[in-house]
Parts: sequence; C-alpha cells; structure tokens
Amino acid sequence: MTALHDDEAFRFPILSDLCGVDTGTTLEVVYHLWSDVTPDWVRA
Repeated sequence: MTALHDDEAFRFPILSDLCGVDTGTTLEVVYHLWSDVTPDWVRA
C-alpha cells in the first residue's frame, strides 16, 4: 500500500473505500484506491 501511494509511477493518493469481508473461515480487508494518472481503480 505504501508503494502504491508514494511511488510516482503509481500515484494512488486517495483511499476511497475500505471494507471488511468475512468468508466464514477468514477475515479479509479490501481497499479501493484512486489514481489521477489512470482511469483504472485498484481493488486490493
């Protein structure tokens, strides 16, 4: 997450959403990131 935020090649300065997912056996975290250099969103 630090590289996606800090690295000029990626530039994802905005965390738009943070959610938790309970699959029944594990808990997961999902991040939605926005970049001003690409129209794509990252879901990690």
